[in-house]
Amino acid sequence: MKKFYLTGGFKIKALLFVPVILAFFFVSTPSVNAGNIKDQSTAGLLYRGTSRILTAPMRGASTAINQSTRQPFPFGLVAGTLNGTVQTVAGVLSGAIDLARGAVPYAKYLVFFI
Repeated sequence: MKKFYLTGGFKIKALLFVPVILAFFFVSTPSVNAGNIKDQSTAGLLYRGTSRILTAPMRGASTAINQSTRQPFPFGLVAGTLNGTVQTVAGVLSGAIDLARGAVPYAKYLVFFI
């Protein structure tokens, strides 16, 4: 099997990336209830938070591309980059808050791991 080398001398096999990519696509595809505000269950909050955190970095690039096609060259790219940055930060923060809200019911079991 052919090995890939990254900077720093790490040897990584190509098959190690397949489960990571599959997990990413599984989490990044929205479920039927992912956008439902009424879905405040623990599993819904954990799923929504994980999905928001994993998809937040792609919002910046997609917003920059969308804005650059709608406005003249320098303005669309700058406005898209700024809007994408704000959306990325907001997505990561809201995802972290959703994860924290979803993890609160499990905090009582933390005493068993200390």
